[in-house]
Amino acid sequence: MERRKKFVHAWKRRWTLLTMFCTLGLGFLGFAMVWTYWSNYQRFPPDQADRDALAWPLPEQPSVVVLPIVSVTQTDEDELLATQFGQDLIAILARVPGLFVIAPETSGRYLDGQFHIKDTAEALGVQYLVSGTMSHVREKYRIFLKVIDAFSGEVEWVEDYDVDRAGLVSVIGQDFEEVLDALGVSKDLEALSLPALASVSTEAWIAYREAVDYRIPGDRGSMEDSMARLEIASEADANWAAVPVEIAWTYLNAAKRGWPDLPSAAGKGNVRAGMAHALHAMKLDPGNPFAAARMADLLETEGKMADALEIREKAAMLGPNSFSIQWALSQSLANAGRHDEALRVMRYALRLHPRHNIGLVQELAERELKVDDFDAAYKSIDLVLARRPASVEPMLLRIYVNGLEERWQEAKINVGHFLELHQGFRFSEWSARQLARGRPGREKWSSILEKAGIPN
Repeated sequence: MERRKKFVHAWKRRWTLLTMFCTLGLGFLGFAMVWTYWSNYQRFPPDQADRDALAWPLPEQPSVVVLPIVSVTQTDEDELLATQFGQDLIAILARVPGLFVIAPETSGRYLDGQFHIKDTAEALGVQYLVSGTMSHVREKYRIFLKVIDAFSGEVEWVEDYDVDRAGLVSVIGQDFEEVLDALGVSKDLEALSLPALASVSTEAWIAYREAVDYRIPGDRGSMEDSMARLEIASEADANWAAVPVEIAWTYLNAAKRGWPDLPSAAGKGNVRAGMAHALHAMKLDPGNPFAAARMADLLETEGKMADALEIREKAAMLGPNSFSIQWALSQSLANAGRHDEALRVMRYALRLHPRHNIGLVQELAERELKVDDFDAAYKSIDLVLARRPASVEPMLLRIYVNGLEERWQEAKINVGHFLELHQGFRFSEWSARQLARGRPGREKWSSILEKAGIPN
């Protein structure tokens, strides 16, 4: 009995120690798990955007970028089909009222299909990303699409489709209402007629993409080949407005380059033939902004600037998410002396195309000078010089602005820096070279720059 009591007592002591060690072990294990999670979180943070880190202000309406649809199989035809699928998706979303869509001039630069949600959304200033792939096995195509909320990193909507070649054109319209719902907008699809905007023929898709992707605008033979492909696309789908829009652009390109009439002009002249196709596109799809924009372009070649501006304003209302249309409107407004409106539209256009060429920011600075917004102009010039610190024109522009504000001491400091970089520079020689290249000679800058110390 005595031995039994000693055994129980010893076991109780060991149990207490065992409990203590187990508790400590579990504590260390929990600490290790928390530490591992935290260290991994620091090294590999979740791929989601931070609202405070956006490079651009977030639009008030839902905002989205449609990344290029990646062709997994990478044959020439499959890549053309994937490209056109993505372009149609952008065009349709861009027509949805209350939705801000990044222009294809920017989204098209993410061609390799590799992207990080955080980096992409923060660089472009959007909440949603649409991405997808297209693969081709035997007679079937598989399309995989998803909508991602960049701020949560979560997939809001995902779907895959197995279709034959002819069925590719119908995919966009199948679940479009669900896509809009995932993007935070709800619209009456019947009222918008959005799915009908795409072609109903993959043959038209391929011929159209070959015409657009393979053409060389400065080569007449290439443009005639492009026109022939566009005519094939028109035969495959006579009701697709995108085709006559591109035919109109082809005639416009020929007219601007002073070429003799293209064979297909049929004696009308390039401009008149282009107008006929632009008008045809407007009849096929009255809400197509690019049809109206082409008509405005062609009217400008005839010197009908007031008529062109009226139609260009209509195009901008129809295509609020088109960088090219908004930018062209800003130029037309500026030419009409409506500088305040031109500046507003120009800033909006650059927001649609966040990865714009830095040279466009210099144009923005000049437009800001037109409305005497010197502070904004200085900031824009600084952005240009941060990318092109030794570029002649923005450096001269900064000196010119210094002179306009009579900040001569600052101007002379900038002149000294300029002449160190560009020894032997003479403004008259530089201006003549600019004019010979078809660029602005900046003759109006001459007197102020000379007063600041730039040799003429």
